[in-house]
Amino acid sequence: MQLDSFDCVICNSLLEETAGHLFLDCSFALACWDKIGIEVPLQSSIPEVISQFRRQLNSPFAMEAIILMNWAI
Repeated sequence: MQLDSFDCVICNSLLEETAGHLFLDCSFALACWDKIGIEVPLQSSIPEVISQFRRQLNSPFAMEAIILMNWAI
């Protein structure tokens, strides 16, 4: 797909909108995670981040909450 720009239009950061940026680094995503009490770890791989999210939520339905927040973002 050819686009004029691949920069994130949500946060206007002039950073490429990768999956990592969209779900973990974007200011909008960080605000969303903060709403459910999750602190996003810096410089971690996606599997490590998911494990840390599950530990932070400490709930039997943690994975469902993570999936739903990703869907909302």
